[in-house]
Amino acid sequence: GGQQQSLTTSTVVVSQPAPVTVVRNQEVDYSGKAMVALVLAIIGLIFCGGSLILLACLIPALILAIIAVSSPRGDSAGKNAGISIGLTILSGVCFVVIVIIAIVVPIVVAGLAAASAAATAGSLAG
Repeated sequence: GGQQQSLTTSTVVVSQPAPVTVVRNQEVDYSGKAMVALVLAIIGLIFCGGSLILLACLIPALILAIIAVSSPRGDSAGKNAGISIGLTILSGVCFVVIVIIAIVVPIVVAGLAAASAAATAGSLAG
C-alpha cells in the first residue's frame, strides 16, 4: 500500500507600510520683529530712562529684545519680541501721561491759586 501525501499550499502576502512623509514645521524668522523691538527698547531707554517706573518696563523689554535678536527663529522669539514691543509702548504711553500730568497739574493749581487770590482780594476791598 502506498500512502498518499497531501500537499498544502499557503500564500504569504507581504505588504510594505505606506511611505510616511514627515513635514517639518518651518520655523518662522522673526529677525525683523526682533530688531524693531531692540530699536524701540533703546529709544525708550534714551527718552524715558530717567524714571524708575518706566525703567521697570524698559529693562525687561531690552532683555527680551536682545534674546529675540540672538535667536530670531521660532515661536518663542516672536513672543519675546512682541512682549518687548508691548512693554516699550506701555512705557511710552506712561511717559506721555507723566508729562501731561507734569504740565497740566501745575497750570490748574496756579489757576486755582490765582482765582482764590482774586476772590480774597475782592472780599477784602469790599
